[in-house]
Amino acid sequence: MGWLPDRYQALRELLRRGNVEPAVREEFEHHLTLRTQENIARGMTPEAARAEALIRFGEVERYRRETAALDRSDARTASRRERWRDLSSEARRSIRGLVRAPAFSLTALVTLALGIGTTTAIFTLLDRIVLRPLPYPAAGRLVAVDHPVPGLEAGARWKLSVAGYFYFKSHSTTLEELGTFQLDGATLSGSGPAELISICSATASFLTIVGARTIRGRLFSEADDRPGAPPVVMLSHAFWLRRFGGDASVLGRTLRLDGAPVTVIGVMAAGIEPPRFALDVWIPIRLDPTARAENHHQYTGLGRLKPGVTPRQATAELAGLTARFTDLFPTAYSARFMERYGFTEAVTPLRDSLVSEVAGVLWILFGSVAVVLLIAGANVGNLFLIRAETRRRDVSIRSALGAGRRELVAVFLTESMALCGAAAVAGVGLGWAATRALAARVPQGFPRGSEIAADGRTTAFGVGLGLIAGLVFGLLPVLRKAGGSSLLGDGGHRLTVSRRGHLIRRALVAGQVALSVVLLASAGLMLQSYWRLRHVSAGFDPSSTLSFTVVLPSGRYDTQLSVNRFHTELARRLGALPGVVSSAAGSALPLEGMAPGACGGVAIEGRAREPGERAPCVPVVQVTAGFFRTLGIPVEGRAFTDQENDAGAKVAVVSRAFARRFWGTASPIGRRVTAGNEKGYSTVVGVAGDVRGYGLDQPPVDAVYFPLVENQGMGIARGPKVVVRTGTVPPSPLVRAIRGVLSEVDPDVPLADVRTMDEIVDQSLIRTSITMFLLVASALMALGLSALSVYGAFAYLVAERRHEIAVRMALGAETRRVTREIVTQSLQIAGIGVAVGLVAAVGATRVLQSLLFEVQATDPAALGAAVATLLAVSLMASYGPARRAARVDPMAALRE
Repeated sequence: MGWLPDRYQALRELLRRGNVEPAVREEFEHHLTLRTQENIARGMTPEAARAEALIRFGEVERYRRETAALDRSDARTASRRERWRDLSSEARRSIRGLVRAPAFSLTALVTLALGIGTTTAIFTLLDRIVLRPLPYPAAGRLVAVDHPVPGLEAGARWKLSVAGYFYFKSHSTTLEELGTFQLDGATLSGSGPAELISICSATASFLTIVGARTIRGRLFSEADDRPGAPPVVMLSHAFWLRRFGGDASVLGRTLRLDGAPVTVIGVMAAGIEPPRFALDVWIPIRLDPTARAENHHQYTGLGRLKPGVTPRQATAELAGLTARFTDLFPTAYSARFMERYGFTEAVTPLRDSLVSEVAGVLWILFGSVAVVLLIAGANVGNLFLIRAETRRRDVSIRSALGAGRRELVAVFLTESMALCGAAAVAGVGLGWAATRALAARVPQGFPRGSEIAADGRTTAFGVGLGLIAGLVFGLLPVLRKAGGSSLLGDGGHRLTVSRRGHLIRRALVAGQVALSVVLLASAGLMLQSYWRLRHVSAGFDPSSTLSFTVVLPSGRYDTQLSVNRFHTELARRLGALPGVVSSAAGSALPLEGMAPGACGGVAIEGRAREPGERAPCVPVVQVTAGFFRTLGIPVEGRAFTDQENDAGAKVAVVSRAFARRFWGTASPIGRRVTAGNEKGYSTVVGVAGDVRGYGLDQPPVDAVYFPLVENQGMGIARGPKVVVRTGTVPPSPLVRAIRGVLSEVDPDVPLADVRTMDEIVDQSLIRTSITMFLLVASALMALGLSALSVYGAFAYLVAERRHEIAVRMALGAETRRVTREIVTQSLQIAGIGVAVGLVAAVGATRVLQSLLFEVQATDPAALGAAVATLLAVSLMASYGPARRAARVDPMAALRE
C-alpha cells in the first residue's frame, strides 16, 4: 500500500471535516468519478486514483472496506504465489530425484505405462461397443423384432415375413414405429467402371427410426416405397465421396443398378448406417401389403417402443398377434407348424441384440487387462515402498527441522504424481496405438466395428488411472509412517525395515503371483482351445485356392440359361490360365454363407408333413460341376456333370450329416429331395463329405447341393462365389489375370471380395484368435511383472539382511544353507500366492467356458501349467539374490 498518502494524517483531516451527507450522494458520486479520472490522467494507477479520491471526499468507511479488500486480495495472491513456488520447487526436486534414480524411475514408468496402455485400449473397445448408446434418436427405445423358433433349433431366430411385418405395423399398440430392411450386393455401372457395392433395401419408416437425413437432395418417401414407383437411390456419404468425389451434380443422375436404371435423389449425411454393416447405397424395399402370405422370413425388423413401454410388454403383445397367424394366414402358418416349432415373437433391445455375442468377450478381456494393471500397480507400489525406505534419512531430517505430516505428504505426492503423470501420457499414447491396431483387425459385420476409435474418453480414462495411481503411491509411504524424527536416534546408520513393512511387501508379491495364476490359467485354456480349433477339419482343402464374388446384372442376365453361359465361359477361360487346375462356382462357400439362418425348406419324398407345416430348414447350395473337386470335398457316389448343369437335370448331392439325420445308416443314393416350391423332386446321386458351414467350432451342416440352374423354385443365382484352385503356383498373384479374364467375358461384371480360402479359415477364427492373443499377451505381461516383482522384492529383502547374513557367515554358516533358506522363504511366499490364485482361477475360468472348444474350464493341464510356471519363475527370480547374498564378504558387510 506504499502508493497511498500518509494514512493517519488523511484520516485526521477527514474526521475534522466529517462525512458527506446522504442528501448529496448523487453529486458526490459524480465528483468522485471526476476526481478519480483526474488522478488517472496525472499518472496514478486506477487503484491509487480511487483511494485518493475517496480520502479527499471523506468516505472513510468505504475507504476502509476497499483497502481491506485489497489487503485480503494481496494476501491471498501472495499466499497462492508462495504455494505455487513451493510446489514448483518440490516438483523440480522430485524430478531431479527421479532422474538420479533411473533404475527405479524407468522400471516404474514402463511397468505402469504398459498396464495403463493395455487397459485403456480394451476400455475403448468396451466403451465404444457395449457401454455407449447406439447412434440413433431415442436409442434406448429401439428394439429388434424377430421370431424365435425353438422347435427347429435351439437359439434359432427367424426374421419377419412380409405379411407379418404389415400386420404388426397396423395392429401393434406398443410400437411407435416399425420398419424393416435387407442387406444385399449389386452391380453398379454408369459414371465409371462397374463395381460390386453393398445396398440396403429399406422401408421409409426404417429411415425415420434411424434418424436418416441427407446433406444433398431428399430421402425416399412412402410414395417411393410403393410397388411400381419410379426406381430411386440414395448414396451413402462415404460412397459419394469415394465414387463421385463429392460432386453435388450427382443429384438427378441416372445410374445402372444390376443393369436397371435408377435415379439419384439424395446423399446421406455421414454416419447414417443400418445396424452392424456399412453400405454404399440405399433403395426402397417396396414390399406389397396385398401379396399372398408366405412362410418366408428374410426382412430384418427394427422398431421403436412408445414411451413407457418395456420390451417385455411389446413381446407379450406381438406374441399374441403372432398366435392369430393361423386364422389370418392358414396357407402359410398351420396350427401344426405353430405348435411343433413353437413359432412366436420376441422384442429385444437393439443394443443387446447387436452386442450380446461380443459383450461377454469384451468384459472378459477388460477383466484380464485390469488384472494386469493391478499386478503392475502392486509392482510399482512395491518399488515405491522400497524407495520410501531408502529415503527415510531424508524424511527424518525434514521432520526434525519442523516439517509436518502435510509437508511430508507433499514430498511423496509430487514425486508419485510426476512419475505417474508421465506413465499416464505414455500409456494413453500406447492405448491409442493399440486401439488403431485392434480396429484394423475387426472383421466385416463385427457389431459396431466402424465406431471403434480412440477419443477424449480414452484419454480421460488413461489420465484418470494415472491420477489414481499417483494418489495411491504417494499416500502409501505416509500411511505406513515411513519417516519420523525418532529415527535420528540411530544416527542415520542402520535404518532397518519394520516387520509391518516386510509383511506389506510380501503380501503384494503374493497377490501378484495369485493374479498371475488366474491369467496364466485363462491363457492356457484359450491356447488349448485355439490349438484344437486349428486342427479341426473344415471338410475341405483350403490350400492353393482363391475365391471371389461376381454379381451379374439382372437386366441382361434375366434367365438361368444366360447365367449358365456366363459361368461356363468364365470357367473355360479361367481353366486356360497358367497354373489353374480347376474352377467352379457356388451360391455359398464353407465357413461363410452356409449358416442355419440362411436355410431353405427341403422336402423328402415319402416323408409326410402336416398341411402348412414348413419343411426342414437346412442350407441349400447351388453349385456348378467341379465344385466338390475344386474345394477338395470327397463325394461318395458321384457329383454333377457339366451336361447335367447345362440341361438342368433333377439331381442333388446331400451332405453326410444330412443323410445321417434323415436316413440313418441307409444309403441316400437314389432317394429324392426337393427345395422351394416342391414342383419337382431331384434324385440324390452322391453324398458329400461333411463341411463346417459357419464356424470351425460349430458342428457340420446338414446341407443339400443342387446344380446351379433354375429349378426347385430357388430363383436365378446371379451372385455366386467363384473358387479357383492352382497347383504349384500361389493363387494370389493370379488376381490380375482373373480380372482380365472377367473383363473379357463381360466388362460390366466387377470382381469383388477376393480372398484365399486360407484367409476365410483364419477369418472364421478371428474371435477366438483375438481373445487368445490378448489373454496370452496379458498373461505374459503378468508373468514378467510378477518375476520382476519377486526378483526386486527379494533382492531388497536380502540387502536388508546383509548384516545378519554377514554375521552368520562369519560364525561359519554354509553358503548352500544360506542360499536354500532364502530361496525357501521366497517359495513360501509364492506358494501362498499360487494357492490363492488356484482357488480364484477355478472360479474365474468358468467365465471362459462359452469361448472354449473341447476344453473344460477346470482343465487340470492348464491349471497345472500355470502353477508350475509361477513356481519356476519365483524360483529363478529368487535364486540370483540368494546366491549374491551367500557370497557376501562378511568383513565388508559388517563395516558398512
